[in-house]
This record gives sequence, C-alpha cells and structure tokens, in this order.
Amino acid sequence: MTFSLVNWVLAPLAALVLVPLLVHLFARSRPPRYAFSSLEFLRRVMRQTLRVKRPRDWIVWLLRTLLAASLIALFLRPISRSTGSASPFERRNVVVVIDRSASMAALSGGRSRFATACAEASELLADLGRRDAANVIWMDAAPDAVFPELGPNVPFLLGHVRSASVSHEAADIEQALQMAVALLRDAPGSREIDVVSDFQATAWRNFRLPDLEGAALVAVPAAGDPAANTALTDLALTPADPLPGEPVLVSCSVWNYGDLPVRPSLFLSAGETRQSRELFLPPWSRTTAQFELSFPAAGNAAITAECSEDDFAADNARHAVAHVRPHLRAGVVGTRTPTADVWERALRALGLFRIENHAALDTLEGDWDALLLTDWNGEPSDRLRQFARQGTVVVCAPSALDRLAPSPPLRLVVAAPDDPLFTLFAQGAYGDPARGFFNAALALPALPADAIPLLSYGPDRPALVRLGRDPLYLWNLDLDPANTDWPQQAAFLPLFGELFLGLRGRMSGNSDRLPGIPIPLDVPPGTPIELHAIAGMDGSAQPLPAAPGAPVRLLPNAPGIFEWRSPENERQGLVAVNLFPGESDLRPLTDAEVRDHISSTLVSGRRARDLREGVEWWPWLLALALAWALLEGLALWIWEGRR
Repeated sequence: MTFSLVNWVLAPLAALVLVPLLVHLFARSRPPRYAFSSLEFLRRVMRQTLRVKRPRDWIVWLLRTLLAASLIALFLRPISRSTGSASPFERRNVVVVIDRSASMAALSGGRSRFATACAEASELLADLGRRDAANVIWMDAAPDAVFPELGPNVPFLLGHVRSASVSHEAADIEQALQMAVALLRDAPGSREIDVVSDFQATAWRNFRLPDLEGAALVAVPAAGDPAANTALTDLALTPADPLPGEPVLVSCSVWNYGDLPVRPSLFLSAGETRQSRELFLPPWSRTTAQFELSFPAAGNAAITAECSEDDFAADNARHAVAHVRPHLRAGVVGTRTPTADVWERALRALGLFRIENHAALDTLEGDWDALLLTDWNGEPSDRLRQFARQGTVVVCAPSALDRLAPSPPLRLVVAAPDDPLFTLFAQGAYGDPARGFFNAALALPALPADAIPLLSYGPDRPALVRLGRDPLYLWNLDLDPANTDWPQQAAFLPLFGELFLGLRGRMSGNSDRLPGIPIPLDVPPGTPIELHAIAGMDGSAQPLPAAPGAPVRLLPNAPGIFEWRSPENERQGLVAVNLFPGESDLRPLTDAEVRDHISSTLVSGRRARDLREGVEWWPWLLALALAWALLEGLALWIWEGRR
C-alpha cells in the first residue's frame, strides 16, 4: 500500500498544527476575583484550582491539536493506492483474465459464479480513462483475447463482458497468463493482470505462476460460499467393444462433494432400455452403480446416465457410445502346421471370430483382436509389442515347435495359479487346465526378466509364458494330435477362450473426449457432413474449417452425443463428449492459499478498482475533525460552562 497527497503544494500548512500549543502557552485568562480576609484562604483556592485545571488544559490542548491536524490533512487530500499502481498522470495497462471454465456455472444464492465474475470484471474496467489501455482474456480450454492487443475501447470490452456466457471446458491457466504477459510486455506505463476466478482447488492448487515480467497480479475471487455437488464422474463399458447379444457391464461413478449425505437417483438409457438405481452417499464419498445391458445388433449405440439435479447441472449426465461389432477379428500368420489347424478349429468353436490367414506379419492391416504366429523366430518385434499394448492377444509359437523328436511323455502343471487366466477353473467346474500329456517340448533359452510362466512341464521348461504385462504370449505347446491329447480334454476350450476372450471382461472403455478439444472424424478429407446432437447440455457443436486434404474435425462446445451424417442422410458415426471430471469438485482455494501461491493482493473488483484509482481519505478526515470539535465543546461545557 502506498500513500500520496493530491494537494501536496499545501504541505507547509502542516506547521499550523503548532497553533493550539502556542495558544495554550501564551493565552492568559483573567483570574477571578475573590473576597477574602486573609492569604490563607487564597492559597487554598489556588492549590485546589491548579490541581484540577492543569490536566483539563492538557486534554483541551490535545483535542484542539487533533482537530487542527485533521483539518490540515483534509486540505492536503491524502489517497492510498495498491503497491505498483500508476500515479495519477501515468498510463495504466490492464489485462482482465476471466475464468469461464465449467465450474464457473455453479450456482450460489441463485447466481452463478460466472455472473459474479463478470460483475467483478466490469468494476475493474469501469474506472479506466481515455489514456488507459485494456483487454479481456477468456480463460477456457483454448484461451482467447477480445482484442489482438491492448486498446482504449473500454466500453466495447464492458459490453462484451456483460453479454458473455460460461463454457463447459476445463481452463488452461498457464496459457491464459502467458497470453496476458505477452500483451503487456511492451506497454508503456503501469502493467497489471487481474485474474477473476473461483480459484477451484483442483485446478489451482498445484499451479505455478509463470514469469510475469514485472506486471502486478491481482486475484479477484468469484466463488462465494463453497457449493455442495453430486456428480457423475465416469461411465465405463466392459467389454469396451461388445458383440451382439454379449452382456455389457455399465459402471457409473457418482461422487458426493458435500458435507451432508445425499440420496440421488441414477437413471440409465440406451436405446429402448431404461434402468434406474437409488443411491446413498455419505459426505465426501464415491460409489459405483452398475447396470447390465446387451445390444441386439451391430452398430453404434448411444448410452446416457443421469443423476438428480442440483446447483451444478453440467456434471449431472454422462455419455458413452458402444461400438457393437459384428464379430472379432483373428489372424493366423505363418505356414500351415498341425498347431495352427488346432488353433483355427478352437477359434471357430468359440463362435465369435472371423479368421484370416496371412503369410507374414508385414501384410497385416487394421485392428485385430487376436494374432497367432506359427513360425516365430524368437526375435523381439516392436510391432508385436504395439499390437499387444492396443489390447490384441498375440500368441507366438516358435518355428521349431512342430519339428521336435519324440521324448518320454511330459505332464503340464499350473505355474501361476493366482493368475486371472485360471480364475474360471478355481472351483473345478470347468476341469483341470493342466490335464493331458505331451511327447515333446522345446528347451527354451533364458526368458526376459518380466516373463511370467503360466503353464510348465517342470521347474526349468515353461509351456505357456506371458511376456510382460501386455497380452503377449510364448506358446511352447505342440498340438499335433500324434504328440498330445491335450486338445481333447474338457478344459482345453475354456482355457483357450479365457486366453483370447478373458481380457475382454477386464478391459473397460470410456469417453475421454472433452468440450473445446477438436475431434478428428473418420471421414475422407473435404467430405461435407451434417451434425446432429442427440443428447447433451445444449447440443452445440460445429465442424472446424480445414485446409484442402486436411482431416475433418469437430469442435464440441458442451457435453453430449454428436452424430454426423452424409448429405444423403446416412449416419457416418457417433462421438460422446463429457465434462472433465476435475471440474466437479467445486471447493475453492482458501484466501491464505491464494495469497501464498497466486497473489498477495486478494480483493473484490470494486476494491481493486479503488486501490488502483486511489482511495480518498477526505470523508474520513472530515468526520474525524467534526468528532474532535464536538469532543472539545463537550469537554469545555462540562468543565466550565456550568459555572
């Protein structure tokens, strides 16, 4: 805080504060006359009068001195400004950064945080003069400024702020502040960045300010009281891409961000299916509600979950798109061997795969659910690892597996009984997965450190090995009917199904598409499309203009499910867009946290404007002078006026 005097040329008047002291020292009042008969009575009167009058005189002198000081300060007109503010004759450059992320839509007392933020921003802009320059930056997923540079057209900025609306996006705080610093970098005069935000803790607590290059930063909170909120934060499908008629588990995560227990109702809709759940959530807790669905035919199906309404509507619904596939895709790569023939018969018996035969790995295109290599040479392949990381089950049989010489019969044992592959067999209902004999097996070299033997012939001869955490397997099991009876065992087909289908029951899919983030569409470049919103907040989305040959992209502005069609009205695809889960926790930073991590200047918009323009002290000084005058008059009336 800095202080200055508007009428500093009148500073010599401060010497007048000595006038009451001079009056007190040199003024002589005429002593009263007394009738007395001896000096003894006069001495008594003088002693009594001096004992009482001397402290009274000092009090009157002090009151008169304070009165004189207040009147002198009144004429000097002191004002106070925030540290770093411009002088009255210096140009002010102000950038107001307004948070319009999704959390700003929360209601408090019937008014949204964003409406409060716009009112505070209007106060910040209202006092700027013609020589000052300003700009407004909207802080969302892609921050943008109203003007390309600082400008004096403050009335236009005020109109823009008053007509703005909140977004459903997460805020890129760092980019917004860097943009503000760039706007102020070469501006002459004082430079100030005013951040108007709810300072949501999940977004700001771990944020570190960039270099402000000497600009002052003022924090203007717009959150008000902490708002309780019940939020849908996740919607996941297991399996991620179901088949027609396959059971699909829909998991909905619901949070209670509040101090009181709540009993929300949860509704799920998928096509003609409607389901509901009644939930109970203690304070600051999460629960997961599950629904089971199935889809009769292949195609894209929209799924929407909704919970009871509250003061923050943006996270009361969540959306997903189920890509129902007609079949799974399996590829058998390499030369034909007895093991490959058994693999194909087992895959057909499962009834879910369409099998394709390929001579080499290089001929594979597109996405695959299963790949079986019959003549793997043992060399590591980045492409195999890439397929496995994408969820493809990759089984590699060494090329020498079908050229083994007979040996004494070998028996299998389960080397990792706690592995999820054997969960189905834990109760014994599906038989023993290790039952059967083999006449030959490869002696494998040393395995990588991350290899996990699942089946083995003994301590030093693994039969089925998972290489790492991804579904990449080494197959040391010769399935030639002349060398083994394992494929004829009852547990063989269930184990084979668990190997290729068990992962589907553990892989969930959910939408990570966010409002404000462009989405590439799977259509040829330059293809005209028509957008339709079939669910969501307000259905706002638009195709982005693209250069010739560039992919077509969609820019969603709100959560929802968006469909695009060809000009012939044929559906091209669906996409689900959801609110960023971090926006649902509406708790703001405390004032102490804002001062420690963001700005030591934490004020309202009106107070920030007053500190920047200067707070006039004259009304308080005038009231103080009147108070001293009244106190002096009252004191004199009490002590002398009654005589």
